Amino acid sequence: MKLKSYFPNKGYDVLFLCVYLILFIYAVFRVINVDLVNGWTDMCVQDHLFNFGGGFIRRGLGGEIIFFVQDYLHIPPLIFINLLSGLSYIALSYILIRLFLKRGYALNVLILSFALGGVLVYNFSLFRRDFLEVLLFGLIVILYKRMAFKPWIAVGNLTMIFGILLHEATFFFSIPLLILITNLKLNSIIKSTAWWMPSIIAFLICCVFKGSPESLPALLDRAAAHAPEAFEDGNTPYLLGFIGNKASEAFRIHIMMNFVFPVRIFSLPIPSLVFAVFYYLYIPYMTIAMIMAFTKRKTDQGAMSNLLKVIVIQFICLLPMWIVLSCDYGRVSFYWITSSLLVWLSLKDNEIPDMFTAKYNHLINNLFSKTFTRWLPSKPILTVFALCIGVVFCGQSLVGMFTSSLIHKLYIVVTQII
Repeated sequence: MKLKSYFPNKGYDVLFLCVYLILFIYAVFRVINVDLVNGWTDMCVQDHLFNFGGGFIRRGLGGEIIFFVQDYLHIPPLIFINLLSGLSYIALSYILIRLFLKRGYALNVLILSFALGGVLVYNFSLFRRDFLEVLLFGLIVILYKRMAFKPWIAVGNLTMIFGILLHEATFFFSIPLLILITNLKLNSIIKSTAWWMPSIIAFLICCVFKGSPESLPALLDRAAAHAPEAFEDGNTPYLLGFIGNKASEAFRIHIMMNFVFPVRIFSLPIPSLVFAVFYYLYIPYMTIAMIMAFTKRKTDQGAMSNLLKVIVIQFICLLPMWIVLSCDYGRVSFYWITSSLLVWLSLKDNEIPDMFTAKYNHLINNLFSKTFTRWLPSKPILTVFALCIGVVFCGQSLVGMFTSSLIHKLYIVVTQII
């Protein structure tokens, strides 16, 4: 009887669990056999080489920690990078699963690539420090109910400053929501923002100190001393080569990749914007529909509307990432949905509407009513979507939607085993 309570959807739950276990074991084996052996050839792993050799620079703290661990604990960088990523993923998974079970919601949605299933499709290395950054945010949201206000603010600022110094993208999915959560107590958006000024200042500092051509040689020398394997044939690692470049050039590349570059479908050039809009709609719809369809009890419409409110506001907060700061849809969608789920599950149902204005609540309630209460896809349809439609990590294509899916990755694993 107890076993049945863990699998209320019978065959669907068993199917999702088997897919997850097979692909997760494969991902772990890939870390051992590939990432720990030839990891420095991966562009995303090279992102860990930012350091303070040429002076303070955004993302440099992560490299300094890795080099410190190598110098004093004698743990090779690749081992430490993958160990930290793996432990962060496990901790984040534990928190999300526990929150889902505590609130009585089905776990099936967590297998999606923009939840916890990204490592099943893209592998651990592509997420860089992302699991740790979202984990830090989640811990601060959870501690909101368990600490006095001023200690929570102090711990929160210290934690988020650390996260922002690891990667400035942490700011977008964390600080705006933490300001809104703080406003639940203070009822003043100005005062709430003021309490998070240390984290905001840390982000602004990262925007200013993005590196220069003059500081690059010293940074490269320090990186080469600790990870010479990353400098194959004396070449500069790809991402480090962008240090000192004009921000406008990076913005242009991201805009072109996200919205302009044509994708050919039946010989017709379709702008990437079409795929972007599809993902903007598909990702939140699948998140909410999966929870509503697979949760055994009837889900409360007010609670699910609250999730949509958080998802929409997080999308707005992440717009700089969606438009000009990134073209990694796999990573940004992970920031988007996991951070939204952490806030939604950690706060009470009556607290979330108080974070927003009455007009915003009314708008989202109407949107939810028209989108999710009139018709919801059946479990078989949602299962096919979940397994067969993936989010292309970077660069859009119709074929890529399938090759980035769970079923395609499962096919690859099974054929390799056979």
